[in-house]
Amino acid sequence: MLNVICYRTTRLLTNKLTILKLMATESTFQGKDSVVLKRGPKSYKDIINPRILSEVMDKRVINLMDCFRRNGFEARVAGGAVRDMIIGVTPNDIDLATNAPPEVMQEFLAREGYRTEPTGIKHGTILVVMGDSFNTEVTTLRIDKVTDGRHAEVEFTNDWELDAARRDFTVNAMFMSQQGEVRDYFNGVVDLSELRIRFVNNPEDRIREDYLRILRYFRFYGRISAVSNKHEEYTIAAIRDNAAGLKKVSKERIWRELQQILVGDHCVSLMKLMYELGVANAIGLPEPGNFKELDRVWKVHKRVRNIGGSGLYPEAMFISLLDGGTEHSVGQLCSTWKMSNREKKFAIFIVLQRAFFTKLVIKGEFTDERFSKHCKDLIVDGTPLSHILELMKYLSRPDDEIDHLQNWKIPQFPVTGHDLLALGLQGKELAEAKQGLMDKWKENYYRLS
Repeated sequence: MLNVICYRTTRLLTNKLTILKLMATESTFQGKDSVVLKRGPKSYKDIINPRILSEVMDKRVINLMDCFRRNGFEARVAGGAVRDMIIGVTPNDIDLATNAPPEVMQEFLAREGYRTEPTGIKHGTILVVMGDSFNTEVTTLRIDKVTDGRHAEVEFTNDWELDAARRDFTVNAMFMSQQGEVRDYFNGVVDLSELRIRFVNNPEDRIREDYLRILRYFRFYGRISAVSNKHEEYTIAAIRDNAAGLKKVSKERIWRELQQILVGDHCVSLMKLMYELGVANAIGLPEPGNFKELDRVWKVHKRVRNIGGSGLYPEAMFISLLDGGTEHSVGQLCSTWKMSNREKKFAIFIVLQRAFFTKLVIKGEFTDERFSKHCKDLIVDGTPLSHILELMKYLSRPDDEIDHLQNWKIPQFPVTGHDLLALGLQGKELAEAKQGLMDKWKENYYRLS
């Protein structure tokens, strides 16, 4: 299950950030004709919650950063981990940036007993394996020399600001020292305090370096922003002008981003905007999108999430955009999107069941009892309980009904193949007899008389 942190306004607006907003200089407009200016970082001390800082900077991380210092280099926590800590969230992953060249850091890390893997050595990234399922990526500071919208040829540097300048958003372009001091080159702290997502410098430049950043904009907007439609005009213009570039990006990368947009905040308004800007067409979303169904399902997802549940699967949100669909057409669509087999089977299941119950409603034959019985039959037939519970959430069934089915003791069919063999049945005759008895057993509410 995709684990997505949905950032709420109450978690973002702390007294400390409000104070910082008043102290810091506001970000200047960074429109189409802006240029990168060397201006040095703003430094913020004591803005990280001490509890979160101690959780992140445990002995293993401190020892690793000390190793760089002993060898004449510096390592800092980088990017998303810094962003999360500032807003009061303990990050799931910790990435480090360093001014040590990749081959040099491999050499001294090995000398000091660390096991490393060159996971992205071409781009300056190595994985430091520290045991207990705790691994950290360390990347040499770099600039993107040549880009084609998907890949980049990089050049290593020892300039922290140049590395920050090639990152996507201001809130992701910060570094943190071992002592918890945040170095902010592009007013990411201010933008966080304003609940705002901005590209670093010129949005068109950042997008053309990697067109996937268009989708990352929508994803982070859903995470950070408190309102559904407060986009800056020059950002929207840059996205509209470059949306076609997403056709160059692999469906696997697009699906990973889209999943998080679908289950993040402001999903419906963001998806509508993606259709308006040509993003949906560029990535191959169903057209026209069924926004009425998406809005209904999104409200269910939000309600479930707000009471402590996990919300709906991204595939369920995706399928809600489809107006109709058959097993074949949905299967093809899922294959095009490079969904996993589990995601594909679940998406087909939702579409078929949605169509089944829609027909019952149209015919006036839908009842709560019939719905409950159908779901129980699906479970008895081997459909995963998780699929059934997700279907019930998708169709806005009452919580007590969902709880009942979740705690329902699945009955055991009382006839086995051995019983029928003892009666002299074999092969096809045995299979047909067993299926006939099971059908009668289910029709009789799981009793044989």
